[in-house]
Amino acid sequence: MTKTTVKLIPTAQVEAGMILAKDIITDAGFTLATKDSVLNEKNLLRLNLYQIKMVSIKQIIPEEEGVTDSSMQSAPIRRNKITKKASFQSFQSSYNEKIESLENHMMSISDGKSVNLTELYSINQDLQSTLDSKNDLFGFLHNLQATDNHTYTHSVNVSLLAHALGEWLGFDQAALKDLSIAGLLHDIGKTQIDHHILSKTGKLTSQEFEEIKKHPIYGFRLVEHQDIPHSIKMAILMHHERYDGSGYPLNAKNEQIHDYAKIVAIADIYDAMTSARSYRKKFCPFHVIRHLEKTGYGKLDTKFLLTFLNYIASCYIGNWCSLSTGEEAKIVFINKDMVSRPVVQIDGAIVDLKSEPELVIEEII
Repeated sequence: MTKTTVKLIPTAQVEAGMILAKDIITDAGFTLATKDSVLNEKNLLRLNLYQIKMVSIKQIIPEEEGVTDSSMQSAPIRRNKITKKASFQSFQSSYNEKIESLENHMMSISDGKSVNLTELYSINQDLQSTLDSKNDLFGFLHNLQATDNHTYTHSVNVSLLAHALGEWLGFDQAALKDLSIAGLLHDIGKTQIDHHILSKTGKLTSQEFEEIKKHPIYGFRLVEHQDIPHSIKMAILMHHERYDGSGYPLNAKNEQIHDYAKIVAIADIYDAMTSARSYRKKFCPFHVIRHLEKTGYGKLDTKFLLTFLNYIASCYIGNWCSLSTGEEAKIVFINKDMVSRPVVQIDGAIVDLKSEPELVIEEII
């Protein structure tokens, strides 16, 4: 026996040979394809031409004798925990080793020793080699346990995120290497700041905050005379500058800020907000994406920010999430004009969060 179901899927996932469950009609009322027709390559081209986002497809599912509808539903993907994957465990093992390696490198540089670019880049590359795809990176970072080595874990994360953004922007290998190292060393100035200030869980005093704000200068001084690319030095010095001049320590504006510093700044903010700290839980990636949508434009370089947000959100397609209603949903499509509010599937029903402002993704599960 067989059972026919209807599934609404993103146009990007539609393939020739699929059967339509309902007519496809443009906003102008023109019918592109009719219900029950079998899609072909010509249909697919027309869907893209008219920017059709979602398509209802018929699915034929074989039923096993004696199996009820409810028991036929396979275990949700969300139960296949990332942390049980062998690739995650390999990543986590390597990650812990690289944290220690970076700490040793940073302390060596702070003692006046030379920067070893090759060894630093291997930290990033060894971790990249454990990933099956770029999508794995964000799921893996999201599931890592919080540690007390904030400066070093954060720096490794920023390096991986900056490298990903560089790839999305089409950087060549030489640029990706320098950008990755810039991410690793962007906070090296914090090695010159009192540990009690860095690890303080309560509110910083104004004097303590002013001391923290000096870390880009401290870091730049540590590498100023090192034989390393100028771009890395500028990323260390300028990663807290903002496009509108509201950043520090130079109050630099737009084109005065080095591109690598702009990229590291985006990775820096994203990781800081999506990582757990002793004084707070980590924020959901879609909360952070929404925060950057609201506050990032004008502060961060739009051409880099838009690329980052679109790709980050797309990496979560297929993931399960919990909503503000307590319901669990599957992310199926990203709205390019509001990436923080994707289309989700709740118990077979398709819900566009862009049209449901009260419904919020609370957590990736």
